[in-house]
Amino acid sequence: MSYPIAWKGYFNQLENGVNMKIARVNIARDFSPAPAGRNRNDGPYNGFTFRHDVLLRLLRDNEVVEVDLDGVQLYTSSFLDEAFGGLVKYEGMKKEEVLRRLKFVARHRVSDIARIMEKIDSASLPLAKSV
Repeated sequence: MSYPIAWKGYFNQLENGVNMKIARVNIARDFSPAPAGRNRNDGPYNGFTFRHDVLLRLLRDNEVVEVDLDGVQLYTSSFLDEAFGGLVKYEGMKKEEVLRRLKFVARHRVSDIARIMEKIDSASLPLAKSV
């Protein structure tokens, strides 16, 4: 699957005197208005596909990715966990790097940002050792 966002929404921003390359992605417009599920077995618009085909590609080419959450009626927990928590769990990014490089926009359902932060936080916790 190919998504058109690789060349849309780029802009430069001056932050602390440094010119930063920033990409913008609106999940509803550029990926799917109904993303759901964890992996490809859950359908084409799942969290793994969004992380792998969209987020990682944009993060590779930009210092910051602005993720617009508006336009999706409901984000499933499994989608959010895989898409955003997966950056820490599976891609080797530190929580601090994810929070520095991803900026979230939500004008209608601000609670979605809190849900994403919870997924990133829980992904950064060490696994409990069984006794």
